[in-house]
Amino acid sequence: MGGILALTLMEVDPRIRAGFFLMVGGGLPEILHDSSERPVRVFRERLQSEQDLDTREAFVAYLRPYVGVVDPLTYAAHIDPRTVLLASGRFDRVIRPQHTHALWQALGEPTWIRVPAGHYQLFPFFWWSIGRGADHLDRVFGKPPG
Repeated sequence: MGGILALTLMEVDPRIRAGFFLMVGGGLPEILHDSSERPVRVFRERLQSEQDLDTREAFVAYLRPYVGVVDPLTYAAHIDPRTVLLASGRFDRVIRPQHTHALWQALGEPTWIRVPAGHYQLFPFFWWSIGRGADHLDRVFGKPPG
């Protein structure tokens, strides 16, 4: 949720002029429905049972009013895609690639790095990814490399 909330903050606060976001996606109701993360599954199954939400569509429609205010898709049009760098795992089962793709499209197709990892297997690529993020921020803010 950290990257999702940070991106949402960038979208609504004009003081934040650029960002690098790891393992993010858009469409929070869809992310919560599709995630294989155990605590998310437990939450989803309990909510489906308590609210009689027997389809994906019913689950998504029920949650959207509650999470829309913190969903990056809600505000994506406010962002200049040149100021954003996304990085995600090709095999992420927490925030599935289709949700990052939806966000990427809504943001106007900013640069998007995909690493051959899952959500929690990013570690071997972490510092490499951070370097790409630093390079991105240097470009946006006009600092010469080196």
